[in-house]
Amino acid sequence: MSSRNPNISVTPLDFAVESLEQLKREAVALDSLPESMHTLLDRSCKLVSGLRRYPVEMSTGISKAAQKQLLLLKCFWIISGCTLKMFIRMCGAKRVLEVGCFTGFSALNMAEVLPSDGVLVTIEKEEVFARFAREFFDTTDVKDKIEIRTGDAIKELEAAGERGEQYDFIFVDAAKVEYKDYLKIILDYKLLAQKGNLLFDNTIFKGSTFIDNFWLEKSIPLGRAIHAFNVMVENDPRIEEVVLPVRDGLTIIRWAGE
Repeated sequence: MSSRNPNISVTPLDFAVESLEQLKREAVALDSLPESMHTLLDRSCKLVSGLRRYPVEMSTGISKAAQKQLLLLKCFWIISGCTLKMFIRMCGAKRVLEVGCFTGFSALNMAEVLPSDGVLVTIEKEEVFARFAREFFDTTDVKDKIEIRTGDAIKELEAAGERGEQYDFIFVDAAKVEYKDYLKIILDYKLLAQKGNLLFDNTIFKGSTFIDNFWLEKSIPLGRAIHAFNVMVENDPRIEEVVLPVRDGLTIIRWAGE
């Protein structure tokens, strides 16, 4: 949900802050710029900077174990952890599936609010990240609630579907070019329980999903892939969805009519 380095712009809001601050610096050097424009720039900078800072300050926060990992990795995922914990609590989920474990930060936050008999299964393709996450989990109080499955996400999802597994809550934050494949498998195999909730992360992807000729060329292919996924979600009559502008975009999906 965020960059490993909080100084790197990764969300549309980050880019807006960066652009406005640069514009404000350049405006200071222009003697001919009306005072009203300086005022508008200053007001805009304060608004967008506050939108990035204020939600973090006003949210409940994360555990000491999660904070420890953030310090270790020098990343800025506080609001991401808070959001996932709140979703799990609101849904009353007992069985959770995560596609894309990475360092284990999201899995930890979700597992911490599961009931005593709750289970979280997380899939990670890279052995090095799976090993890092396992070592991290083993230092926490929720280590026995978390199962790591290492391998290709598509194959692991298909295998889970063939075993008839179902989950109350599914969080996807893995290869963006495979989002359409993940969704198809989850729906076709009914991995999502009838009243379950499915979240896909990064569904705005820096703004490259809706800005033509996006200035970061390496983001364009992924932006197109995610836009295609968003269109696929919108056009699937089996489900209903909402896209939230939280960090880099969160899409919440449920079975239609539930």
